[in-house]
Amino acid sequence: SSQTNSHLLTSETVSYERDSAWVRRTQTPYDPFASLSTLTHKPVSCPRCSRTVLAPFLQADGKGYSQSNFSITCQCAQPITKELLGLHKFAKNVVKSTAPDTYFAGTLHTPRNAYDTKRGYTIKTRILMLPTFKQTEGSDHVTQILTNVKYDAVRMRTDLSKYMRLRLLTKMMGAYTDDRVFSIDLVGVVLRQASFVKKMVDLGWTDPGYFASEEDVVALQHCVARYHAFLSMMADSPGSFLVPTLDIDLAWHTHQLMASRYQSECLALVGRYVDHDDKVEEGQLATSFDLTCRAWNDRYHVPYMHCGCPLPGDTIGQKLKRLLPSNQTTNELLLPLKSDARAATHPSDHNAVFALHDMSGSLRRRETRKSKAEARRLRDEREGQMVRKDRGVDHGIAFLYPVPMFYYFPGGCFAAGGGVVDGALGCAAVSVVIGFVG
Repeated sequence: SSQTNSHLLTSETVSYERDSAWVRRTQTPYDPFASLSTLTHKPVSCPRCSRTVLAPFLQADGKGYSQSNFSITCQCAQPITKELLGLHKFAKNVVKSTAPDTYFAGTLHTPRNAYDTKRGYTIKTRILMLPTFKQTEGSDHVTQILTNVKYDAVRMRTDLSKYMRLRLLTKMMGAYTDDRVFSIDLVGVVLRQASFVKKMVDLGWTDPGYFASEEDVVALQHCVARYHAFLSMMADSPGSFLVPTLDIDLAWHTHQLMASRYQSECLALVGRYVDHDDKVEEGQLATSFDLTCRAWNDRYHVPYMHCGCPLPGDTIGQKLKRLLPSNQTTNELLLPLKSDARAATHPSDHNAVFALHDMSGSLRRRETRKSKAEARRLRDEREGQMVRKDRGVDHGIAFLYPVPMFYYFPGGCFAAGGGVVDGALGCAAVSVVIGFVG
């Protein structure tokens, strides 16, 4: 509430009043670690018979509620899965007309309008008119919808795909993959953001007073200037998949903290609201970073990254460029002297995710990228172009160690930013994704 004392939310020792209120309302200890001993099961409502089933969070066979292969059998002898729970949530969203179910998830936000209620209302109205959502007189509407698609999420998606564009359908249904109350997987978001925070900590940029001196502020000025240049590239290339470096990403994260300004300034500088997608399959991200490096160099005639790490790919254009003479001068004067400033131009890969539904393919592509990077390093050494390591620090190869995430979508598709990456069953590949990280 507006009367809440913000100090209480960050204090190491919580007040007795707050502690007792939490215990009274949740029946669990306030301390998150102490609550682990009591939060062992999740009450789940069976979409078929409405019985409440207590599902263990963790199971030795990997079928616990908090695990990717969740499955439990109800007393009605039917299995309950995350996919079925998501379908049930979607059916309830169809039927209810009051907040928060007035609109479908993913239908209000557009590149130029953060709350397009007219669009959201139109989409829901048209969906309600489809044959799949017709109600038999006297029947429960939610149950009728589930029966119409035979309690099958893939069948629901197939029916909707006949009337909806794939991009909109994927964005909308991505919020209905389980029974969570939020449109996004907050646990996955925290895991991926932790990767970014760790990189900032490793650079020392989160230390108190780190940028206190005028000399150190140069690194931040460099970061902001590059972020502006990155936005300019987005404005001129609305269909491009651009990958930020760590320093640009820091500016991007900081800008988003000022939400109203971020929205208005994106419209003014880029011409649209730039959303951050923090779920991009690592192979797609690696290839796109390679292309971003080239686009940056062609536009500004300066290197995109300075840390000396090899690019993740090797294209025909690269091979051709090595055969041609180059008179390009270096960009040393434009780069702060601090070692961490160089490291900050390393690719920001915390939004890379590992597609567990295609583990063998993902591992194969990862090894291919690793082999290419090693081959390039050896080639540069033979040509007398030793990769530069600042103070002996090896940053590692980008995009080889993403945060694992099982982001299942019915039909085997991998949802990412309103498109589909490495999709199966005829799903299209991503062509337009304008934001990264979260």
